[in-house]
Amino acid sequence: MKKSTLIMILSLVLAVAIGVGSTMAYLQDTDEDVNVMTLGNVYIEQHEYERVQNEDGTYEMVNSEKYGEGYKLQEFTQGKPLYPAVGEVTDYGEIVAFDQLGEGASGSQAVLDGIQNAQDKFVLVENTGKSDAYVRTIFAFEMGTMEESRWEEILKTSVGSFTNNGDKPWKYTDIGTAVIDGNTYFLMEAVYTGADTRHVDGVLPAGEYTYCSLAQVYLKPEANNEDMVALDGNGNGTFDILVVSQAVQTQGFADAKTALDTAFGPITVDNNPWKEGGEDLNGTPAFPVMVSTADELVAAIANGGEYYLTADLTLADEPVVIASGKEVTINMNGNTISTSSTSSTTSYGIEVQAGATLELKGEGLVTFYATKPDTEWGGEGQPAFPGYANNTIKNLGKLIIDGPTVENKTAAGGASYCIDCYQGSELIIESGEIKGYDKCAIRMFANSNTLATSVTVNGGEISGKRGIWIQLPGSNPANVRPVYLTVTGGTITSLQPDVDNAIYSYSYGDSFANTNVTITGGTFNGNVAFGGGYKGDTENVTITGGTFNGYLGRYLADDGWEDIAKP
Repeated sequence: MKKSTLIMILSLVLAVAIGVGSTMAYLQDTDEDVNVMTLGNVYIEQHEYERVQNEDGTYEMVNSEKYGEGYKLQEFTQGKPLYPAVGEVTDYGEIVAFDQLGEGASGSQAVLDGIQNAQDKFVLVENTGKSDAYVRTIFAFEMGTMEESRWEEILKTSVGSFTNNGDKPWKYTDIGTAVIDGNTYFLMEAVYTGADTRHVDGVLPAGEYTYCSLAQVYLKPEANNEDMVALDGNGNGTFDILVVSQAVQTQGFADAKTALDTAFGPITVDNNPWKEGGEDLNGTPAFPVMVSTADELVAAIANGGEYYLTADLTLADEPVVIASGKEVTINMNGNTISTSSTSSTTSYGIEVQAGATLELKGEGLVTFYATKPDTEWGGEGQPAFPGYANNTIKNLGKLIIDGPTVENKTAAGGASYCIDCYQGSELIIESGEIKGYDKCAIRMFANSNTLATSVTVNGGEISGKRGIWIQLPGSNPANVRPVYLTVTGGTITSLQPDVDNAIYSYSYGDSFANTNVTITGGTFNGNVAFGGGYKGDTENVTITGGTFNGYLGRYLADDGWEDIAKP
């Protein structure tokens, strides 16, 4: 499963040395991670390279059959000093034949000629997913307490790559100054627009690289000690350049700028990737909070809001709780949330409380297993049913699945479910997978005469020993439990079709009079069977569409079976 790492910070560490007749600043790069954000199930990686320099100061060259001779590149190296520039820029040279990156990265990149001590820092984006993408990169250059006019005078960057035809495949926009973590930065947005001969209209195909958006950084020769102090506004001894690359699918959008602004919000001084709580034009949060540890996720969920995973997380042996009144969105970003339980009682990895909302979106995996499921039942001296359940997600509120896989890896034999929906809950599946393996994938546990249990399947894949089980657990026909199962799309599969069902309803005695099943689409691999257990009032079943690869019908009181006409 592909993951994207986040938060790239180019830190040029400030030090001072006294030269003959002048002051020179030494700066050291201590690059950390690469920051990317994606929507629409696209995946990108942000790369940084530099030219390979020989001992005599010259640069090593390579030859490409397609592009001819060019500079050889390598991954960006840490710990290099950067001196104030010597000389003046006389021209822009070209780096061609990024051959070791693959043909998709080949092209020309402007570098500064006639000047010494400019720091190579070639930033480009690779589309590592399967879909075409629009891309932009946002830069935040530290200003500290320096006046903007002086900052523009002494800090120079080479930001502009060129194709062999002279096209400029990035559109740069100065956003202005913004406060990030109490420090002042200058923001700049670079939207990838491509070229006439490659990546037309900014469409970056799967497996290819953009041209570079940043090439070099340097200080003008007149930079002095006072400038160094002013630039270091956060007092951490470094000059910081923050870089974030974003991507979104191309489908449905007229151009890159429109797509990216729609997905992430327009970049402004008050709405940028480093400003938590920034709002887009509709007044909704434009940028989620990025979390990389289990503790960060638990703490963030307590506040509600949208979160963007940056790493695989393993949670402690206790459930993550979405508290009543909280609305939480977790973009999995290709990562895994692993949960488990060693308890000898009811357990679950995530609980959505009544009045809470949890949306899980984007590709990724939510997995759970219990080490002590209740398998001691049904034998001599044992209860007829398991005494407790072990579930990946216990849902009493509203749960939306749109992209990730949710699975339960607990051993067979107990009462374990991927998603256990209780009275008053609502589950909506738009896309993704719900994998129960040798257990039931989704249970609808209807135990209230007033609070409905609702499941809607619009897409995705649901599979298990049983796909969806409607369970009325009471034994009194006076109990009329409100249940609503709606299927408009997706696939529901029984992995044991000879003994179990894709959809199954069962009552221990409660009335089915308010059990409502509406099927207008979807594919059902395995039987769809109603009327298990209690044979009093029957379910309200409406079927106008769908593909049924199995029986469709109702169990009768005399142990017979009644077929329902397939659409």
